[in-house]
Amino acid sequence: MQSDKSICRPESADQERCGRAADGFARGFTLVELLAVIAIIGTLVGLLLPAVQAARESARTTECGNKLRQLALGVINYESVKRWYPENGNAAAGSAGRFSDTINSRISGFVYVLPYIEEQARYNTIYPMVLSGSAYNAVPFRSIAMPALRCPSDQPGSDPDTSGEPTNFRFSIGDIFTGGDDVYRTALRGPFGFGRWSNATKVTDGLSKTVMLGEATIYVADSKELRRDWLSVSLTSTTAPIVCLQGLATVPLPWAASNAGKDGSGTRWLDSSTTRFQTILPPNAPTCKTWDPPASSLHSGSGANVAMCDGSIRFVSETIDTGDLSLALLASGKTNVHYYDNYIGPCRWGGVWGQLGSQKGGEVINE
Repeated sequence: MQSDKSICRPESADQERCGRAADGFARGFTLVELLAVIAIIGTLVGLLLPAVQAARESARTTECGNKLRQLALGVINYESVKRWYPENGNAAAGSAGRFSDTINSRISGFVYVLPYIEEQARYNTIYPMVLSGSAYNAVPFRSIAMPALRCPSDQPGSDPDTSGEPTNFRFSIGDIFTGGDDVYRTALRGPFGFGRWSNATKVTDGLSKTVMLGEATIYVADSKELRRDWLSVSLTSTTAPIVCLQGLATVPLPWAASNAGKDGSGTRWLDSSTTRFQTILPPNAPTCKTWDPPASSLHSGSGANVAMCDGSIRFVSETIDTGDLSLALLASGKTNVHYYDNYIGPCRWGGVWGQLGSQKGGEVINE
């Protein structure tokens, strides 16, 4: 029987099995082999990392959509009980409203939905302050965070004036420029016009074909990011919507001066002026001064989630048909169904996006 010594003699041809080189030292990796292994590992990581990041973003997008759906169901349940959609901003001073004119008019509709999304405790804290006339941005309102209103894909920068806790979700005012301007306070294109109330019976275009809620990124002062900052392109009630989009052709982009987060889109979930969006400009279009923002998100799918009035969730691409945005609203006194109280006709621009925003435009939308 051959001994192990004879097998592992230096002159043996089978010395590799002994785990030692001919000179008696343990055999290890050469530098070239080590570098090859590191290169292979690096290549594998490079291939896997984008897939992991995409999977994480897909999960965040799903979570954001689930939160939006729960909020939409809360609004639907509220309407079922109260027979009206929650009020996102009280009526203008001097006009009829649910509260007296002494109570701040900028309390958002999220307050009233709280009991219907399992936030009764927060509602019990906030609602007495609403009745007492506390301002929408006063302490302790500023410190009341709402995780249910945050999308994990969007983590805003710090709010330098600590004016409030943010939200990624908004109420739809439909295909109209702004829900807070005096000119349009009487208008009700979407379910949440300022100072006007709607319910499911008024959505004659169809609950599954009318946008109720949507997501939008949170304003970050001086970020100079298209979906977070504002363009200093001033628009009036008769400006063609395309003017806002044309601001993107300016080099460098005309960023608006910082307002330190005050009145910035989504910076205060308790403030109705920061919790609206319009369905004229497509998702991820710029936000221009004096107009409410479009829907937007930081999702990888190049679009944004919206909730329809039946509670269903849709992902709307930024390439959705918006019609002829070169058309403008006519001035007061002109024959135009899109002005003041007569703003009840079909979408002026003729696009699918605007048609989805109007609750009683009479348009027929093909699936």
